[in-house]
Amino acid sequence: MPGSTLDDFYKEFEVIWNFKAWGSFRHDYMILPDSELSNPDYLKEYDIQLVEVYSDIADEDGIDNWHGLYQAQRNYFKTVASCYSFTKEEMIEMWLMNHAGNTLLQTIYPKVQNLIDPINFGKLSFKILKNGIGFDSIWKYVSDLYDPNTPAQSIKRIYTQQRNEVIDTFIENNKHILISEIHRIIELEPIDA
Repeated sequence: MPGSTLDDFYKEFEVIWNFKAWGSFRHDYMILPDSELSNPDYLKEYDIQLVEVYSDIADEDGIDNWHGLYQAQRNYFKTVASCYSFTKEEMIEMWLMNHAGNTLLQTIYPKVQNLIDPINFGKLSFKILKNGIGFDSIWKYVSDLYDPNTPAQSIKRIYTQQRNEVIDTFIENNKHILISEIHRIIELEPIDA
């Protein structure tokens, strides 16, 4: 949300870890047309840049509209692409790590928790995963998603697959590199846990 920063976002990794809240995530921010947030003066005051996206999934557990009564239904809405407190690139990072964070904390972090705190683990994981196999394709999709000059795309999918499935597969395919790189980096520059 406007006012939040990338650092605020990563601080929430500690909360998720402490409560083992693997099913929690930040919802997509939907700008309602009659809300204060959609007021042009408010948008200007906080330098909020909006982008149109759509959802074609009925719920976060993956029930899609493609095979039912509403198979052609797309729900278009605007969401925040950037604002005074975060850039578009930071928004893309938060979007990706929002979906990767719970899986990373649940499956990878227990292997390195003695070396690094959850906040720095999240930040370091993103830096390492940027070089992972398959990252460029995911980054391109989400960059286009948040680009107001490209057609609206599904915020619930990456290309044709559900976003969580794509990101979980990406993490699985890169988990050994991630763990070894965390160990290597921390041995070179210890981080207080």
